Amino acid sequence: MTDFQAEFKQIGKSIDIALTADAPAGTVRAYGDGICVQEADGKDGETVAHAIEGVYEFAKTSGVALAQGALAGWNDTAKEMGQFLSSSDKYGGIVHSAAADSDSFVSIKINAPAPPSAS
Repeated sequence: MTDFQAEFKQIGKSIDIALTADAPAGTVRAYGDGICVQEADGKDGETVAHAIEGVYEFAKTSGVALAQGALAGWNDTAKEMGQFLSSSDKYGGIVHSAAADSDSFVSIKINAPAPPSAS
């Protein structure tokens, strides 16, 4: 039996992922129920850090306005953020700065805890 119950390993703002293909920094991947963002360029077979928290700017679904504090969803097919409406989207986080329907980009606090649902 050990004398400790837990041992600090890292701050926890990123995870390491082994790449299965070359990929540039900024590549978005599914991570559990959310997303992660690749922090550096990497080649097939390399292990690269991926951020699981922070505020990032993403391409935004055109014609959709996103209010500050709204839930955002990552559409992996279109490679853009929009409203978190569909189970086919990955939860992206909370809109950090409002974006008009004409804006091309939106800032998202990735994987931010969603507010509790009203019951």
